[in-house]
Amino acid sequence: MNTNLLQEKRSDLLQIDPRGINVIEGFNVRQDYGDLQELANSIKENGVRNALRGYKKDGEYYVTDGHRRLAACMMLVADGAEMRVPFITEKNPSEERRIIEMYICKDGKKLTPLEEADI
Repeated sequence: MNTNLLQEKRSDLLQIDPRGINVIEGFNVRQDYGDLQELANSIKENGVRNALRGYKKDGEYYVTDGHRRLAACMMLVADGAEMRVPFITEKNPSEERRIIEMYICKDGKKLTPLEEADI
């Protein structure tokens, strides 16, 4: 096995303070965030298992996938937790690609049929 591949780090994976991640109003179709406290408890015990995704524009980070995880992290921060979350930056993002990714990258809580229709 080539151990050099294991030692490489992703250049697009960052560790960011969740307070520095912006949410684009109206971008996320999710209306039902579910039990955020349960997710926050899981993150407190295990950390953020799946990186948030988004992009950087004019020095600011914007989330496109991971709104529930971000909301749960913000609950922990409000309770005094100091944390950084894994964040994957998109290369050459487009509005169309972000919408496709929103539908494809739904590993956590499933979207409702109405939320899927909004996509």
